[in-house]
Amino acid sequence: MRFRQITRLLGLSCALFLLCPLSAESPQRPKKSTSRTSISPDLLAGLLPKEETGALRFLNEHPEYDGRNTIVAIFDTGVDPGAPGLSTTPQGQRKIVDLIDATGDGDVDTSKILEAKDGKLSGLTGRELIISPKWRNPSGKYRVGIKAGWDLFPPELTERLKEERKRTWDIRQRERLAALERSRDAAQDDDTPSRKEWDARIDVLKSALEDYDDPGPVYDCVLFQDGRRWRAVVDTDEDGDLRDEQILTDYDAEPKFATFGQNSSLNFSVHIYDDGDTLSLVTVCGEHGTHVAGIVAAYEEKDSVRNGLAPGARIVSVKIGHNLISGMETGAALTRGIEAVLRHKCDLINMSYGEPSSWPNHGRIIDQYNALVREHGIIFVSSAGNSGPALSTVGAPGGTSSAIIGVGAYVSPVMMLSEYTLRDELPGMAYTWTSRGPTLDGARGVDIFAPGGAYAPIPNYSLQPSRQMNGTSMASPNACGNIALLLSGLKAEKAPYTPASILRALQQTAEPVNTADPFAQGPGLLQVDQAFDYCTMKEATDDELIEIETHASGGRRGIYLRDTFETSQAREVDIHLQPYFRKDSLNKTQLDYEVPLAIKATEPWVHVGPLMILSRDGNSMSVEVDPTSLPPGVHTAEILGHDARTPDRGPLVRVPVTVVRCTPLKQGRATVKATTEPGDVARFFFAVPEYASAATLKVKRLAGEGDRLGIFHLVQLVPGQSFEEGEVKWPVNLSGDEVAERLFSVTAGRTLEVCWGHYWSSLGTGEFEFEIIFHGLSSTQQQVSLPSDGGAVRIDFTNHDRPLRFHPKAEFQTRRTVLLPEKHELESLNGSRDRLPDARRSHRLLLTYSLSLKKSAQVTLRCPQLDQLLYESPLEGLLLQVFNEQNEVVATDDMFPDAHSLPKGTFRIEVELRDTDSDRLDKWKQLALAADRPLGSRIAIPMGQTRAGLAAGDNTVPNADLQPGEQQVLWLQAPETPDDVDPGDVLVGTLKPAPALDVISYSISHVVPGSAEEDSQKAESLAGLDPKLSADDALNTFRLARLKSLTWPKDREEIESLKTQLAENPKNAMPLAIAMLHLRDTNAHRKEALPEIVLLADSVIQTIPRKKLQAYFGTRHDDLTDKEKTIHKERTAQREALIDALYRKGRALGYMELPDVVKEHPIENQAQLDKNFAANFKELSRWVDTKQQEYVLLHIRKLRRAGEQGQALQLLKEASEDSKHDAWLMAKKRRDMFGELGWTDWREYEQNWMLRRFPGHKL
Repeated sequence: MRFRQITRLLGLSCALFLLCPLSAESPQRPKKSTSRTSISPDLLAGLLPKEETGALRFLNEHPEYDGRNTIVAIFDTGVDPGAPGLSTTPQGQRKIVDLIDATGDGDVDTSKILEAKDGKLSGLTGRELIISPKWRNPSGKYRVGIKAGWDLFPPELTERLKEERKRTWDIRQRERLAALERSRDAAQDDDTPSRKEWDARIDVLKSALEDYDDPGPVYDCVLFQDGRRWRAVVDTDEDGDLRDEQILTDYDAEPKFATFGQNSSLNFSVHIYDDGDTLSLVTVCGEHGTHVAGIVAAYEEKDSVRNGLAPGARIVSVKIGHNLISGMETGAALTRGIEAVLRHKCDLINMSYGEPSSWPNHGRIIDQYNALVREHGIIFVSSAGNSGPALSTVGAPGGTSSAIIGVGAYVSPVMMLSEYTLRDELPGMAYTWTSRGPTLDGARGVDIFAPGGAYAPIPNYSLQPSRQMNGTSMASPNACGNIALLLSGLKAEKAPYTPASILRALQQTAEPVNTADPFAQGPGLLQVDQAFDYCTMKEATDDELIEIETHASGGRRGIYLRDTFETSQAREVDIHLQPYFRKDSLNKTQLDYEVPLAIKATEPWVHVGPLMILSRDGNSMSVEVDPTSLPPGVHTAEILGHDARTPDRGPLVRVPVTVVRCTPLKQGRATVKATTEPGDVARFFFAVPEYASAATLKVKRLAGEGDRLGIFHLVQLVPGQSFEEGEVKWPVNLSGDEVAERLFSVTAGRTLEVCWGHYWSSLGTGEFEFEIIFHGLSSTQQQVSLPSDGGAVRIDFTNHDRPLRFHPKAEFQTRRTVLLPEKHELESLNGSRDRLPDARRSHRLLLTYSLSLKKSAQVTLRCPQLDQLLYESPLEGLLLQVFNEQNEVVATDDMFPDAHSLPKGTFRIEVELRDTDSDRLDKWKQLALAADRPLGSRIAIPMGQTRAGLAAGDNTVPNADLQPGEQQVLWLQAPETPDDVDPGDVLVGTLKPAPALDVISYSISHVVPGSAEEDSQKAESLAGLDPKLSADDALNTFRLARLKSLTWPKDREEIESLKTQLAENPKNAMPLAIAMLHLRDTNAHRKEALPEIVLLADSVIQTIPRKKLQAYFGTRHDDLTDKEKTIHKERTAQREALIDALYRKGRALGYMELPDVVKEHPIENQAQLDKNFAANFKELSRWVDTKQQEYVLLHIRKLRRAGEQGQALQLLKEASEDSKHDAWLMAKKRRDMFGELGWTDWREYEQNWMLRRFPGHKL
């Protein structure tokens, strides 16, 4: 399952365990455990199982083969180097070879270069950074960067720290509030601050506390070159003093790590890429990866019980889980992991991650992993999945890929007692939820069985040394650790092996578990000691090192007959066997390969020939499978190919055969019974009638005491879909005689598995009766598209079953906007992380889209062509990021999209596609992006029984009882387009025809057409010169227009020339003064020209007859004549110019007091400046309400100058709600005023939010 669901699944399994009816009794229950006064070593051994797989026996016999000389790559959430048991090997070597973040979520841009002044740097957080004189830095140059803690920390750590920080924060604010109230109560009317100001400050504090949202820590990062390698220092305690911080470099060069402050206990290491331009802070995005690494290779010198399977093995951690998408693996990370594995010469990979796949053993990532195993000899072990108990629920890559060993999850008797405190002793079995094979194309799916639960180390930030987790995520590292033991011994004895020979050895020596079905366990429970003996026997041959691929008819890897058309008669299937030789294999190796295969089938209903000679080009045979005499249920067999020369070595070839036979239906229904013990799985298969679209499952617990907990898993396999798209999971907990019922949709003509899994820890026998009833309402259309031309669509419905009320409901719920890229960039990625074997490199296609929202919305962004595709995707990966207008990343997503809450505004969306083939990427330059939003209110879709009636406005919804065989016609047409939907948008909704079968739902869509109304407004005339003007007036007008189009100081010479020419005409006094004021008063250059701006504003003010203006606007002016309109226009322009000049002058006067301005231009006469500001503000307030949005910032400046920051902050909060104001400027003012109040904690709070929300802005 997707990693974001791993925690949920683990929690579900724990919850199901806790819900077990522990008081339940059964006459057939196993012997009850006796009370214990001490804990036996055997019980403790169950905390991290080793006995079950023969690991303890192997280590007792070969203590020197403890995994030493093997390196295991852990593709996961990252590994904490400070976790218990992960420091060293028994030989004293460091346990962790390297820690790598392959996702890039820990990357820090360190391209900015600074030089220290007086031993200090100006950090990007605004803090002054003190560097150590002991640092060796010959160049004297430093690179600086910044990273927000919440972007790095695992979500559960962020949650803990927020709670801890909030407690401390609230205490401080309560103390501040009490002090403010005391000051308010003691204030007199003429005091400064006034009582009104104290009230304002109290209000501001309370309001800020209501809006409080912890931005988290923000860290300064510094790099420097010591002459040999790059060094990194992170200000983990945010105090600016770097002298006490750990100096780090690439972990594989120097295995050091540091710990973030703020009581986090989160350890991190670093890598430095791109010649210092990128610092990678390597953390973990969850506990999972550390736990997995501990199962593989933990070493506890004083407590061997807590050792991993291979304590002598070493670890390379490759973090593939991206912190910003809930720990989900990314295509980029999965590909980058290959480079790390090859660079560090890893022997094994463990990957306890996976997804459902619609196309097993296919996709760009799968191709690369198969090549990694086959061409480089890396043994790849992965979890089969936690999606059982139904058949064909294995996930990618572990359960679906030929070259990867997929591991199922086993729970042993001692694990039940030690890890789950189960009071009764039960036999070992499969965990109920472990995924089952076969794959959709008939391969086995589960290659081996291993213990799927353990207490193992977890990261230090969790504040506990270990945790119990279960899942195939735990079974996979258990198997991987066992294989590390095996390789350690084979290397020591110089015995040859390949991934293919290792898998054969494991399967040949596995111990079948008779209480587990073959689809969960494969050949059985791994036995490493026996596998080692098998590999080192003198009878072993070189031919066993060669992998033999199986290709069955239809591009399959096995024989899987599931639907009735496949099992109604005997079928012939062609099987081709193909030996695989590495590209660098010698010609002689291929020439000498010729194996006489003795062929046999394990079941009599599979017929094969006796002999096949297999050589380099492979060979084929015809197989007959005759399922016609098989009873209902699932049947399995194997076609085995033994080397006829060494038959006792076991099969070189295993071709799985799976046949499903359906239980007959009577009038669309069937009743079956099952009696189950804990861990039992009862499977029933039904051929869904061609008319059926829904089914009801009724279950009754027959007489018995106590509750029985289990899960119904209903699965249909539909071509082109993963099992997940056609499944229903229904947990039930039934007492005696209790009945439960569930309605669900089905796909006609496809076999339905109804699987009952008696939960493994739900003690006692259960007797159940199941009834399945199929319902038949078919239609002529499954997906309905309403035309944009106003026409109607007809759908015919037929009821095939019992009487049914037909009362359809059709509505649109979603607005979809389809976006196309506004630009694309295709580039080769030249970083060391993006190198691949054979001198190949990854390429990136970056597509940029724009989305505007008129109001806030929940938006789901998806690329329909690549939606839900990861391992089977034709590309290596997809990553989507949403940026707001301040360039802040506000959402990150992938091919499994979630809804994101976005505010009103315009957003830039970047979609990154990756692949090694640039030509393949080039074909995706016009990839469409869909933005889905819920409609403000659902839109009913007009429908009626006749087309004519619908056209006439008769929208009477049919409401009739349909008898079996009766038909009903329904006409639908598009509704009127609501105001908040744009032309080109797609309305998406559902049609539900029958209330009693509300699971039957048809997709319905409509493309909104463009407006049919013609534009009634006249086209505006092109701007130009009035031909009635004289030549001199025309030239004057042109010069003014030209002057306004220029930019200071770039066009300074031309500006001065035009100014001189225009000044010769007295009529230009006001427009020239206004133009010069606007040219000099710009955001980019305002601070360097403040005195001049004041003078230019005064020159504008002096050209305006203020008394005439005051007199004119002191009276009403209605019903104006043409002459009066001319005068009114002139006076209005003069008033606007006056107000503009007064505002600009006041702003310039206020800017003169800014710290960075005062530093360069000290104020010579503060009293005069105060007088000028007050007089100017008074004059402005005569003409406008200075609290209006256009002028409110100057009013805030006036309050700040008077020491009334509380009132200023109140006004700023009101003004911030208007999007006209620059968000960064408003945040800066809020930060600065908190500083002026002495509220340094709130200043830092605002500063950290600014750093997060406005990346790249100068503070």
